Amino acid sequence: MPPSAAPGQESLVFSFLAWPWRLSYRILNVILGIMAGFIAKDRGMVTHGEDSVEDSPRLQASRFISEFEREYGESRPQFLEKAYSQAIEQAKREMKCLLVVLVSPEHDDTAEFSRRLTNENFLTFLVQHDILVWGGCARYKDAYEVSCTLQASRYPFLAVVAPRSRNGSVRMSVVERIEGLLPIDQVMAQILAKVQEVNDALASLRRAREEREGARLLREQQDQAYMESLRADQEKERKLREKREAEERRQLEMQRLKEEKARLQELKQQYRQYIASHLASEPGPDEKNVARFGIRFPDGQRITRKFRATETLKDVYDFVEVRRADDLDESTSALPPPADYQHAYDFILVSPMPRQEFKERGLTIQEAFKDHWPSTTLIVEEIDEDE
Repeated sequence: MPPSAAPGQESLVFSFLAWPWRLSYRILNVILGIMAGFIAKDRGMVTHGEDSVEDSPRLQASRFISEFEREYGESRPQFLEKAYSQAIEQAKREMKCLLVVLVSPEHDDTAEFSRRLTNENFLTFLVQHDILVWGGCARYKDAYEVSCTLQASRYPFLAVVAPRSRNGSVRMSVVERIEGLLPIDQVMAQILAKVQEVNDALASLRRAREEREGARLLREQQDQAYMESLRADQEKERKLREKREAEERRQLEMQRLKEEKARLQELKQQYRQYIASHLASEPGPDEKNVARFGIRFPDGQRITRKFRATETLKDVYDFVEVRRADDLDESTSALPPPADYQHAYDFILVSPMPRQEFKERGLTIQEAFKDHWPSTTLIVEEIDEDE
């Protein structure tokens, strides 16, 4: 009788005979998952019982979280309520590991696996190691596409995705896959091993990012300081330029006024020369109907002058104007009046007692001095040119 086979040999023979069945099971599982995904993709939505949810990755994530809480309680991993692509971007941005959880209701281990995810030690483990968590159901489109991307061949499925530096750029890479139902301590051990493995690299990436961010902030501060200094210099230059331009305008205006004053003074002198050459002679002693004025000037000089009754008050003003001018050339022949010139007298004639001002230069002397006929005293009062 031949000797019986050893226990190890029996196990080896059984494994050899059973591997086609295990392979067939895995292939069938993948095919069913693919078919479910195509059905969901074609319909544009995923059905669950009597409810439906639009084909939105964020809504699918929210639906998954709600169902998880309803089945297993609120004590759960802090699943990110967003699309998988957004979770990847967040992990990349924050330089953290992302734990991807994929389940399928068709698998008997899903319920037990999900309950193990609510283990207090596991939840504490995730918080202590600052691990982000994203979960999904393979019946939903987004989660199904994630399962294809991560090449999940068995459920439940876990994957650790971590930032890795390649050729100077940061990319998210799968560093660990855990398939099937395993003790939660073993799951934590495998995750921890990979997290510790990438932590040094993550720390280096964080430092590099902080250095880049610090350099960027420094450049921004330097640029801001430069721009503020430039604006201050430009503002200072603007004020100086405006001050120079204002001074130039003031100087030009002063020069214009000076030239205008000189021009008016010249025209005034021409006008004085003109009226000096056209003054009527003083009436003779035998002439009748004559007024006699005692004219007192601002410098105290006093002159007595006779005027005909038919002459005008303007003639008296012209006489005073000529006598006040001390720079007339009496040898100059008669001149025409200056063109485009309106002469303004800088004095008025007044009588002292009672005081009366004589301004209506178009009146005849007899009309202007009817209350003072035939003689009176006239005082020459200077007036400001600005009045």
